[in-house]
Amino acid sequence: MNLLLTTPPSIPEVISENLTGVVFLIHGTRNVEAQSYIYEAMTRLCPLFAQTLELPLASVTYSFLEIMEPALEVVLKEMCAAGKTDLRVVPLLLFPGSHLNHDIPRIAREMMEQFPNVHINVGECIGVNDPEFLSILLKRL
Repeated sequence: MNLLLTTPPSIPEVISENLTGVVFLIHGTRNVEAQSYIYEAMTRLCPLFAQTLELPLASVTYSFLEIMEPALEVVLKEMCAAGKTDLRVVPLLLFPGSHLNHDIPRIAREMMEQFPNVHINVGECIGVNDPEFLSILLKRL
């Protein structure tokens, strides 16, 4: 697959000025070919977001829920220990499910209990409520 991640995204108005870290969250897969694609895509995506958000490169990273590394818990703990206090977890998941409704919020709560000065905001899934979702689907026809 060809990766065309070359242009930094625009910044939504809702981004807090206090934002200190972004963690993209991917489910993970056993498929080795897909793993390579995911690692390559995230290696390109994170610097673009760091540049756009005017954050240090180390402040924008990725993690996985299952199978692949690094795990969400590990990445959040590292960012909290490094002094990041306003973190956003951006799930790259299409639909809500038990990971989004239970596992991810639990992990965020545990980190905030362990690091009381840290706030972790977990975003919504990418899905039918996103106004651009239909446009993306139509492009696939």
